[in-house]
Amino acid sequence: IENSKFAHKLKFIEEMSDHFMSNKPQTEVLVGDLNIAPLANDVWSSKQLLKIVSHTPIETDGLKRLIVKGGWHDAVRAYFGDDLKLYSWWSYRARDWRASDRGRRLDHIWVSHDLVEQVMTVDFKSCDLDEYNSLQERINEIREKLEEDDDDDDGDILALNR
Repeated sequence: IENSKFAHKLKFIEEMSDHFMSNKPQTEVLVGDLNIAPLANDVWSSKQLLKIVSHTPIETDGLKRLIVKGGWHDAVRAYFGDDLKLYSWWSYRARDWRASDRGRRLDHIWVSHDLVEQVMTVDFKSCDLDEYNSLQERINEIREKLEEDDDDDDGDILALNR
């Protein structure tokens, strides 16, 4: 795939791998939209998506290597197992995305190995556009509060209640 953004993504995964191989995570959680669906059951059709960005072998191999060599544990897959189809994203282009169920698991929750036993449950929630927008507003409020408090280096823990 000839694309500068794709090359940037691969470089990012490589740099993350190098970092975490040298600095093993301890008591850490990594949550993010990594835009890679690493396993066959993380996409609606592994065979059809092998040449599609987010599920190419170079991406999936890199992400799996990051998890293993970087000292991470995929909390979602550990909880549900590898055999269940799991998605966190569906194309907005589908007329009825729920009916077509052509999703990908692009969002990840990883924990350091010392936290594996602390993961009690994993759950997925879906929301409509209004709920999503409300969540985005809340995230922006938290981000603004963190930026305001960024200069205050007194070790306080930020607690925002609804």
